[in-house]
Amino acid sequence: MITDNENEFTERKIYSSSAFAKNNLLYPLETGYVRSKKAHATRGNVMPALLFFIVDEGKGELRYNDMSYKLRQGDCVFIDCRLSFQMIASDVGCSLTWIYFSCENSDVLYCEYLNDGGRCAFTPSNTDPYAFIIKYVTENGESTLFATELDISARLTGLIAHISREGSKFDIDKSTSKARIIRSIATYIENHHGEKISLDKLSDLFFMNKFSLSRSFTEHFGVSLSDFILRVRINHAKRLLRFTDKDFETIAVECGFKDLPYFSRKFKQAEGISPSSYKKMW
Repeated sequence: MITDNENEFTERKIYSSSAFAKNNLLYPLETGYVRSKKAHATRGNVMPALLFFIVDEGKGELRYNDMSYKLRQGDCVFIDCRLSFQMIASDVGCSLTWIYFSCENSDVLYCEYLNDGGRCAFTPSNTDPYAFIIKYVTENGESTLFATELDISARLTGLIAHISREGSKFDIDKSTSKARIIRSIATYIENHHGEKISLDKLSDLFFMNKFSLSRSFTEHFGVSLSDFILRVRINHAKRLLRFTDKDFETIAVECGFKDLPYFSRKFKQAEGISPSSYKKMW
């Protein structure tokens, strides 16, 4: 389907996957290409889907749930469309290649991506692997053959794997000051996870209203500040359990837990097994 108006030229394909794919696989909703004819803004539809796009040429700006990211050629975006977003083409010739796709638990999948340090906008070393996957889906996405839908799902899984490997790389100078502060807070938490960290302390350190800080942090990372701190501490504890001979009480203290029982309880809630059982796995 081609749309040509005063703002942009757009070419897109829309797909209807089988019931099996919708219930069990990653499946495509739409692929497309757009090229701007003048600077303008486009607001995306809120829907239960994931959106990935590549900035092929030009410059633009992504506004995603009160955060802003300056984009240029070679940048990529990966967002959950359950939240509102707006793409602004900054000049003539700004062009994007995109894919909308989904699965039964796409919101959970996206939260895991954010929990692992992924960003809404990132700068990969090479966009070719992403473009190749979108091209394959564009050429084969209309098929509802079982084997083809499995193949497409596998390639979309590969797309997410590529995104996860490179999704933390983004030039912070291109984004808003608030976004830079939020990412600085995340880095601070990584470096000071063994210390007492409170919302009031972070508010004082980064000169940011604590309510705005809490809200912006959740919007940027998809999880609450407290959940992010817990995940950082658990991840550090897992590394110490696996690669050192430190006793459990020492690990608990070094990772910021007030005592061993609290550490054991939180670890089991997060990982489904006790710290001792986790250590025995390795």
